[in-house]
Amino acid sequence: MHRQVYDWIQRKFPNKDHKFANGAIPASGSNYFATCFAEHIPEDADLILIELGINDVRDITVQKEYEELLRGLLTLPNKPALVSMELVGLVFDHLSTGADQHMGVAQYYDVPIVSIRSLILPLIFRDDEVAQRFFVSGNQEQPDGTFKHHVDTRHLNPYGHSVMSNLTRMYFERQLCKMDALDELERQGYEPSHSSPNWPSLELATQIPSKLLLARYDKDARVPDFKPQCFSTASKKNPLVPEEAFGW
Repeated sequence: MHRQVYDWIQRKFPNKDHKFANGAIPASGSNYFATCFAEHIPEDADLILIELGINDVRDITVQKEYEELLRGLLTLPNKPALVSMELVGLVFDHLSTGADQHMGVAQYYDVPIVSIRSLILPLIFRDDEVAQRFFVSGNQEQPDGTFKHHVDTRHLNPYGHSVMSNLTRMYFERQLCKMDALDELERQGYEPSHSSPNWPSLELATQIPSKLLLARYDKDARVPDFKPQCFSTASKKNPLVPEEAFGW
């Protein structure tokens, strides 16, 4: 789904210098990427699509890790735009997943969230067999050696990925429409970007918050830049090579 968004950008704004990088690591959430994001994406990224809602557990600790991740990404040299793509799974103890832990933090850092949940769940609630349209399905071997049809309601299938990428592209299209509308207002003599002295200027409002959301307010506290160093067995930049490995 990330690649489909990139392909749309390339069609919309053709440029031979556009580059795509997939920094995804299976079964890894914010607790890993908060420290190791720099091992998997280029430092000069301009747009980063984050998708961790399924691998992040529904626990308050996720918010702290997710906040560290966002602060780290936002301080990269090109000050990249971030979009959080939130999926849904039906195998957990709650329909609410780590994605719901992300939302408050994302809002605090002005990171848009594009979620598939409200689009597909009403269809599934009406007819649970509809889940086969969006999730991986196939035959699963039973203990007696027979096979039974199985729907893996944790992982979206290619169609589900396309739905998610379409939602993300629609978000970008809506932002482009808003930009055109603002330009038109300025051509007509209006100043939609004019700031009142009583409210934050655009420059101030778009800065990274100087205080942590997951910390007590302290007017004198200074949050240092978050630039972690990571050595990981899943990394090519600074690979951590075990002396011995066996089993899984």
